[in-house]
Amino acid sequence: MPFQEFPLTSVDVTSSFWSHVQDCSRLKTIPAIVEAQKTWDHWTCLTWNEGHDVKPHQFWDSDIYKIIEAACYFLIKHPDDAMRAVVEDAVEMIRGAQHED
Repeated sequence: MPFQEFPLTSVDVTSSFWSHVQDCSRLKTIPAIVEAQKTWDHWTCLTWNEGHDVKPHQFWDSDIYKIIEAACYFLIKHPDDAMRAVVEDAVEMIRGAQHED
């Protein structure tokens, strides 16, 4: 029998353990990571210019991409205006950092 694809929106986590883990990630972990990145001036890494107080490390931008990916997965099933605004802000920052090529 071949592998059959189905939409992510059809997946529901019903385990009380994993539901709790997901809720904690959505409601606490993701917002805490975004807040920490903003507090440490890491959130704006894609707008970094010479002379900025904090010099980014080689993989600084991947931190932004990973947390935005996680937020997007949650937004599929759990609409949240604040989380959506964070994602849209990051997307605009990513767009602004693109070179013309």
